[in-house]
Amino acid sequence: RNPAYEQIQVRCKVKFRQGARQGFYLDELNQEIVNYLSPWSAVGFKAEFGWRIRCDHIQSHIQGLEYVASVSAFSLLQIRVGDDRKYQLSDTARGKASEVEPAYPWSIAIPVRHHLIEVEELKSKEAGIADLSIGSTFILSRRTQCHNAPEKH
Repeated sequence: RNPAYEQIQVRCKVKFRQGARQGFYLDELNQEIVNYLSPWSAVGFKAEFGWRIRCDHIQSHIQGLEYVASVSAFSLLQIRVGDDRKYQLSDTARGKASEVEPAYPWSIAIPVRHHLIEVEELKSKEAGIADLSIGSTFILSRRTQCHNAPEKH
């Protein structure tokens, strides 16, 4: 029997180190994840049957990269096609699982081309109206005129 290929997508939020060029390192991180999950790569997981991919292994690998400051909201999405030709999707975030494993003994894990990586800013940003909440930080006040101001002629 030919192997069944199960695609794995990493989904996470990252903060890059101060001074890192986000666009460049976002592409770099995506490729690093592809390489780490690729069965044909020298690093990471190998093409073998009976595999298990643990979330904390991949998250730790990402966290160890020199340009990454932190990783959060991490999950793995697993996409496979059943014998009935129907797609099946599972997400470790949904069931609070810590790993993905093959659906069939003859399955091999492969990475998707593009992983879902959201970049978070390290520096603080000015609050906008969408960041305020009524009753605590969203404040309305009447504008008052200063009556002591000298008149201009």
